[in-house]
Amino acid sequence: MKKLIILVLSFSFLFFACSDLDSDGFMYNSHSIENVRIKPSRLGNKKPKNIPVLSKTELIIQYVPGTTAIQKSNLRGLYNVISYEVCASCMDFNLEKWNFGPDVDLESKLGSIMPEEEDGGIEGIINVDKEFYFEYETENYTLTGGTGNTSYTSKMVSPSTNSITIAVLDTGIDVNYSVFDRNRFLHNGSTDPINEIVSGWDFVNDDDNCYDDYLDLHGTAVSSIISNSLDQLNIPHNILPVKVSNSEGKSSRFEVICGTAFAIERADIINMSLGWYDYDGSGIDFADDILQTIIASHMHDVLVVTSAGNWANNNDGWGSDFKHYPSNYDLKNVTAIAASNANSTDIAYFSNYGQSTVDFFAKGQEIPFDSTYINGTSFSAPVVSAVAAKYLYNSGMSLSPSGIISKLNLGGDYLYTSKPTFYSKLIELD
Repeated sequence: MKKLIILVLSFSFLFFACSDLDSDGFMYNSHSIENVRIKPSRLGNKKPKNIPVLSKTELIIQYVPGTTAIQKSNLRGLYNVISYEVCASCMDFNLEKWNFGPDVDLESKLGSIMPEEEDGGIEGIINVDKEFYFEYETENYTLTGGTGNTSYTSKMVSPSTNSITIAVLDTGIDVNYSVFDRNRFLHNGSTDPINEIVSGWDFVNDDDNCYDDYLDLHGTAVSSIISNSLDQLNIPHNILPVKVSNSEGKSSRFEVICGTAFAIERADIINMSLGWYDYDGSGIDFADDILQTIIASHMHDVLVVTSAGNWANNNDGWGSDFKHYPSNYDLKNVTAIAASNANSTDIAYFSNYGQSTVDFFAKGQEIPFDSTYINGTSFSAPVVSAVAAKYLYNSGMSLSPSGIISKLNLGGDYLYTSKPTFYSKLIELD
């Protein structure tokens, strides 16, 4: 009997990190990490920049486990793949990115792979996601990103693997930056099955050097909020840096998927201060894609904390508003965070919200960072990641992600606002 080979294909996408790769953070009175400066008027009819722009040449493939190298090679030949990239560093050899070259008619290619009249595609392909790109606008800025090595020395890497581990999918980390209060806070990769790993991994350059060379030091800011907050709470912890965005704040869907696959096997909590919008009926099904499948595979043991975005948008997607991902994933281990204002008395004017799709608030306005102030849901999410880590640690590492979310709800204070979230609770450090 012929063996059925099942594939999941998804269009690779590049997206450009705007603060949190999705315009979820910006600098106060200086540089807008967001694609555009958010105003109380919600920019009139202007659209956000982090909107998917479809690619014409690439697909991301997820094979069914057990597909052999010969079978994969035959499938690449069958579909005339020009080149391909594997996700070896995340140890998931069922993920590949296929490139068909500039002359391909990708819609026809999709039609041949996933015929609409059949239940499933040729060779049992079960899903196709479209590749897309999005970008942000950059202005002058006063800080300088990392320019060299992350400096993984014994002073930076934790001697123990027993602490709680928080992965930060972002622009990397500059561990020598003055915002870090202590040494030895990085995840120890000494027992990792990938021999080269000292701590985290750079999925942009495919090496272990996760330095933050992005001008706005976005990943450094997010990591410092988590680490310094947990120091304040006396919670033993490690930061696992996962670099998915380059020095210009640009990334690809494949890098994010590989980074997530890497982090979810090593972390207790993942902070994803990034995102994109399903703008104006793009026709892309974000609610059932490879990234969501990977996150759902650890529904009961890894919490994913996401930023809700900064476009004063109702993420429920009503009327003129749009859905925002990955914060809109309807999963029990995903929580979406909006920003409260500087006084934590109301929602921040720029913050997205949503009674069904956003969960909590945390302060996201006028956050001190180095010589300036930063604003955005990018910097609200790591506050919640830190408090979630506290609850998990204090439970003896026994709480499930849904249990942690319940604790967040019970421990939060109700925030009275005209733009509510599901719980409408403000999460703060004790």
